[in-house]
Amino acid sequence: MPDMSALPAPMRDIVEHAYGVATAELFLVATPFAALALVAVLFIKEKPLKTTSGMERLSEEAGNGTPPRVEAGA
Repeated sequence: MPDMSALPAPMRDIVEHAYGVATAELFLVATPFAALALVAVLFIKEKPLKTTSGMERLSEEAGNGTPPRVEAGA
């Protein structure tokens, strides 16, 4: 974008008008997409977070109840 203060007044008015119109059209086009995204989010089923780590879950499935030891640096 050119330095607006360096432009002559008639040219500056044209550039400002062009940016204003483009910004308005951008919001006009983006609004239906934002509304559609909001509706789509409302249909996403909530899935609860897990309370155990993968290692804890694997040890519980193995039946010994204690997580396997992991050596440092492994």
